[in-house]
This record gives sequence, structure tokens and C-alpha cells, in this order.
Amino acid sequence: MKEYTVANILDLLETVGEDKVSFALSDFSCPGNAEIEDFIHK
Repeated sequence: MKEYTVANILDLLETVGEDKVSFALSDFSCPGNAEIEDFIHK
């Protein structure tokens, strides 16, 4: 079973900054839902 960590994106932005959050999410993939993937990338 995979283990996941839930994080508030606003807290991440405040803690590490937009550049690091954008970089971390740049390789996000959701083959089952292209709309979610598009939302995260844009």
C-alpha cells in the first residue's frame, strides 16, 4: 500500500515559495483525469 502525505498548498507557498512549489508540481501526472493534471500545471 502506498503512503501519502497531505499538505496545504497555501502553507507550502508560504514556507518554501512559489518557485519550489511550481518545480515540485511540474512532473505531477494524473492519467485518469487530464483536467486535474491541467489544473495543477497551470
